[in-house]
Amino acid sequence: MASILKVDTIQDQAGNNIISENANVITIGASGDTITVPAGATVSGFTSAGIDDNATSTAITIQSDGDVGIGTTNPTFSSGKGLRIENSGTATLRLQDAGVHGFEIRASSTEAEFSSANAKPFTFDTGGSERMRIDSSGNVGIGTSSPSASYKLDVSGAIRGTALRVYDTTPSLIIHSSNSALGTNDSIGQLTFNTSDSTTPGGGGIVSTIETYSTTTNGSDYALKISKREGSGGGECSINMGGASTGAISFGTNTSGNATTRMTIAKDGKVGINTTSPYGKFEVHSGGGGTNYTGSSAIKSGVTWGSEASSHTIDLWNYNEADNTSGMLLVHAKADSSKCGTLMLLFTKRVGQTVKITTVSSKLDGMSTFSASTSANDIIISTDSDCAICWQSYYGV
Repeated sequence: MASILKVDTIQDQAGNNIISENANVITIGASGDTITVPAGATVSGFTSAGIDDNATSTAITIQSDGDVGIGTTNPTFSSGKGLRIENSGTATLRLQDAGVHGFEIRASSTEAEFSSANAKPFTFDTGGSERMRIDSSGNVGIGTSSPSASYKLDVSGAIRGTALRVYDTTPSLIIHSSNSALGTNDSIGQLTFNTSDSTTPGGGGIVSTIETYSTTTNGSDYALKISKREGSGGGECSINMGGASTGAISFGTNTSGNATTRMTIAKDGKVGINTTSPYGKFEVHSGGGGTNYTGSSAIKSGVTWGSEASSHTIDLWNYNEADNTSGMLLVHAKADSSKCGTLMLLFTKRVGQTVKITTVSSKLDGMSTFSASTSANDIIISTDSDCAICWQSYYGV
């Protein structure tokens, strides 16, 4: 039978406890002692209760599964292993070099905070390469290690999102080209609208664009173009504003290929249909080898029908642009479905004189009265009492 020695306490010769037991708690050594486990020795069946802070609580706990807790004896995590720091106020983890350069992660009941001492930047790396940086001024760079001081967010590359909102008392959205040597047709920037719907005529891709581009070889003038893809043939509808100091606005259409200009408003307000250089105030060009007229012209119209009456006054000079002019006036009359007619008049109006007219032709159908006269600068149209009129004027000024 093996020998058994039963004691509660083992002391050294000076009376200091080496090993003591009380209520199943075994204490090795005393305060101030150094306890050494020799190299090569194995301590088995050992369960750590933590590292004592020389006070009455556990400072650091290392769980058997490897989790570490500071300020807590039960460090737990939603997944994986880790270090958990708890404090009744703010919990802080600080990483610091041998000097004063450090980085802290702090957490409290009100916020989580990342702090860099000495105004050093934060950098975020993947695969050994920097991907994002927050510099000492708080500017953020993504895809660049030197975000511009002019912008809070500087991104080198494309951005994808579901919404973009610019909010301020005077909000602005700026598209800024870095090209300092613009040539003809070089784009300054564009806003495009795309679709992923393959059933769209022409398939998915860009369906409309707003673009500003250079119209000169040295970037001294620009144009703004709004365009829309039209039809499965890759056509285009467009509005083009300005360019090459023309100050014009043009409207184009096509169902196949780039838009062809159909109407132009020139810088002096002249309007041309099927011509980009209208000579008069309004020109409709039919093509062919005809010679364009010179000078100015216009088409004016009393578009709506007036009231039924036997006498109608046309105050033409409220519509014409000058007091010295001549032209042609077409007057149409009708009375429901029972009467209609047209008068063709030639008129002149010289400075300081009253208007003069000549009736060139008339066509009446069911009407008994349809004639023209003058009163000072007014043209008076007489009709049956149940007739209304409308008119168009073609004149040169």
